Amino acid sequence: WNLEGAAESWRAQLDSHYAAQPVFAVVSGMGAGDWQPVHAFCEAEELPCLFPNTLLPGVDDDAFYSVYFSQGMTLEARVAARFLHEAGLASAPVLQVFAQEPSARTAADTLRRALPAAPLELPVSASVTPAESAAWQSLLEQQRPKAVVFWGSRAQLQTLLSSTAATDGGRPVILASATLA
Repeated sequence: WNLEGAAESWRAQLDSHYAAQPVFAVVSGMGAGDWQPVHAFCEAEELPCLFPNTLLPGVDDDAFYSVYFSQGMTLEARVAARFLHEAGLASAPVLQVFAQEPSARTAADTLRRALPAAPLELPVSASVTPAESAAWQSLLEQQRPKAVVFWGSRAQLQTLLSSTAATDGGRPVILASATLA
């Protein structure tokens, strides 16, 4: 089954495909965007959805029919939160910078929920281009974070790294998404 168009139209497409040719399972599907509509369909139809390849798997703690190899960007954010907790940085000022794309926003939202006690909860849009290193420097000087969690591209990460000169408080710990960067 190939789904086309906006994710909002996928449920109707899935219903149509399933009505025309019922299947026993959805196996190893592939999706670049949000898998939630497929996840919800499989759960509602009690149809096994086995090992889809996606960065944004369906989120449902009560899911029974959907099995993923990886929780994608959600897993990366949970690992970052765990690291910050174990390193004693979760209660320090943490600056979170993310790109305006679904996978980066999902990771940022997950991390924000995982660090509710952080005194500085600052999601900042990473729409800064590599040529705008002065904007990174200004942001870092203004916020003075102990840790920076970065959900963006390799070029943006390189600019951020070149902008993180040591300050009076030292250089912040930088965590970046292996998938996005």
